[in-house]
Amino acid sequence: AGRDAAAAECNGCFCTATERAKADDFAFRLHEYGRFTGIGLAVHAIKDAFFLQHGGVGCKQKGANQIMPHDVAHPALHRMGYTEMDERALILGSAARLGPYVRSWYQKRRLGYMVVAGVSFLDMTGEDFAAAVKAAAATVPFPVDFIPSRGFDGDLYQGYGEVVGRILRRIPFRVSRPKPAKVAVAGFVFDRYEPDVFADLGQLRRLLGALGLEPGPFLLGGSSFAELLGAADSGRIVCLPHGRAIPEKDLEGLGRPVIRTGLPVGFAGTERWLHDVAAGCSIAKPVVERVVRQATEQIRPGLQKIRRRFRSEGRRAAIFAETPLAAALAVLMEEIGISPILVGLRDDSLGGAAAFRRDAAHIGVELPGDLKVLENPPLHVARSKLRRLAEDGSLQVLLGSAHELAVMERKQGIATIEIGFPRVSFHPQEPSPTWGFAGAQYICRRILEQL
Repeated sequence: AGRDAAAAECNGCFCTATERAKADDFAFRLHEYGRFTGIGLAVHAIKDAFFLQHGGVGCKQKGANQIMPHDVAHPALHRMGYTEMDERALILGSAARLGPYVRSWYQKRRLGYMVVAGVSFLDMTGEDFAAAVKAAAATVPFPVDFIPSRGFDGDLYQGYGEVVGRILRRIPFRVSRPKPAKVAVAGFVFDRYEPDVFADLGQLRRLLGALGLEPGPFLLGGSSFAELLGAADSGRIVCLPHGRAIPEKDLEGLGRPVIRTGLPVGFAGTERWLHDVAAGCSIAKPVVERVVRQATEQIRPGLQKIRRRFRSEGRRAAIFAETPLAAALAVLMEEIGISPILVGLRDDSLGGAAAFRRDAAHIGVELPGDLKVLENPPLHVARSKLRRLAEDGSLQVLLGSAHELAVMERKQGIATIEIGFPRVSFHPQEPSPTWGFAGAQYICRRILEQL
């Protein structure tokens, strides 16, 4: 109680603002998923791949348990195994276990691809796990990659991007003749085998097809490893913004033009994406304008009604998502008349607040000047800000993962839209897109059903 006047009360104790900021370094954050989970999610997105985790019994749970409630269609445990480390193996050298386990899983499963990743304490022993995996790979008829995975370095999207980068290295672009109209898509985060993700893939295919392009494999998209190799004859690579987490060296060595785009999410965001792809593929501007006109002429009257309703109510939206998705959703909320007031970025690797502002500006819709953007804030900060917005009656829509929705008690008049990773309550039984013009309509429908 003897603190000076600058002291501030925080959860029943007294601490200065500086002390509280230091304490937040150790607080649970919105996005705590590391490379290990991202690697597991990427392997899960390849239907004949396997994730061999070099570690103890608990490591399997660290990877799989994050995905299990998120994807109820395909249990993640079926594509993961571990080398069952114990103290004796740690002392004598654990690298010797890798070869036998790689071969034993080959005998148990019909695999097209395998990723081996270790954990922090093993990585710090200094053993050459990469060499052990390379030797083991020579004894099985499918490719095996070793990806280091320190628990204190990198986030989910970097782990996912590392797997995509290793696959890109193995696609024989240099020896395949490119088809000018065929495009592969890199940076699609395929996170579960459920109707919402397949609907987003369908939207991407329709948008590319409307431009007269042939969609190649999606990296990643639930395909087999052999199907991913079919990207070799693609004339161009469309790199979505999640592809920022793919190592640059893996994109530079493809020998194909790389078209970097935003996300085709929201009405303006989808239109901007079509223009970017068309420009990269030398497609005439009138073609894009025709596609946009045909797609929007039927939905424009309904969209105008939604805007008038929401603008008149004057309430706001809070959005929690990884940087590219957060930018696209913030623009969509502004489009439909529920101006965003708070954004929490759930990543450490996709550019932060600066990239959020650039992505939104590229779409071409101005966001409100009072919008607050938080870069992967502590969970208690997000909870506090959300509750304050709810209490003063200004919050109308909350878009976020299961974590953000969990800290917000269900309140009358606030629509909660589960989106991003993880989604544990939203398991649709019908096509439920987020991407494309249809996805923008579906998000509006989800909001209206709750208000």
